[in-house]
Amino acid sequence: MLPEGRDLMRIEDIRAFLSVAELRHFGHAAEALNITQSALTRRIKSIEVYLGFPIFKRTTRDVGLTEEGEVLVRYWEQCINSYQNGIDRAQMVRQGLLGDLSLGICSYAHSNLLANIAAHLYSNYQRLTLRPQMAHTPELERLLAGGALDFAFLDESCIDERFEAVFAQKLYFAVIADEGHELARREKIRLSDLDGQLISTDNQFFLPDNWNELFGVLKEQGVKPKFRQLRTTSTEIMKQILEEKGLALVVAEQGFVPLSGLKELHVEDLDLEMRMYLAWLKNTDTPLVRRVAKILQSIDLSEITERQTKRHRPQS
Repeated sequence: MLPEGRDLMRIEDIRAFLSVAELRHFGHAAEALNITQSALTRRIKSIEVYLGFPIFKRTTRDVGLTEEGEVLVRYWEQCINSYQNGIDRAQMVRQGLLGDLSLGICSYAHSNLLANIAAHLYSNYQRLTLRPQMAHTPELERLLAGGALDFAFLDESCIDERFEAVFAQKLYFAVIADEGHELARREKIRLSDLDGQLISTDNQFFLPDNWNELFGVLKEQGVKPKFRQLRTTSTEIMKQILEEKGLALVVAEQGFVPLSGLKELHVEDLDLEMRMYLAWLKNTDTPLVRRVAKILQSIDLSEITERQTKRHRPQS
């Protein structure tokens, strides 16, 4: 137990002790520290006074550690390393070179896009941690605007003066059928061919504007499919229609390939698309967000994603 009322030791004193412990010579340690030998001797003496016991065994030919000094070396080396690491990491955070980023994603932000973004960011920032958060697009917009997210995938309709953004991905409505379905035997179909058909969909994930646009087109043509809303992923829906020999409507990315046994139908008069953007708050004061935003603005995410999709597309 240390006596009360004594000032705490300085980092410089601990560094001095470790230098002497390593070099086992006061003159060499003083030279390494760029101080006089008398100044070094005073620092070591102040440590011993502070602790109340000797930490070096001095002889005319050598300097050795006491048993207590050996213990101090083990712990104080860790202390100095942690001290310097803390400073280094804090400086990296301040410079925007280190930290965590929260990324808001929706169900139709496809894996190729996310993988490409992560690859580009990690190639520039090996010490970056991405924390994805799944939500519906209106919720992502609210979280991003409120500062709860650093970045988020938003539909074009959500981008306004609050945000900066880069184009990330173009999506569209794809009609998928089991290969045994009678519509799958046709080279092309029209929306009118979907009238009265039972179509499974994950439309709770669609943006209201896009969904309303689709319903507007169907209403205009007098087409009334029987939509069955399923709260699951597009992949699970495709598995289900494989079992049922049915139809599904999903959100797809360019280069989309349905599961084996399914066929994407060419609907001549269905030409609706969604443009997805990766957005962040304008005038953000977070250094890491500003740096990452510059990287995102310098690359073409959509072109990279299209190239990767073609590379990994299954062969028929």
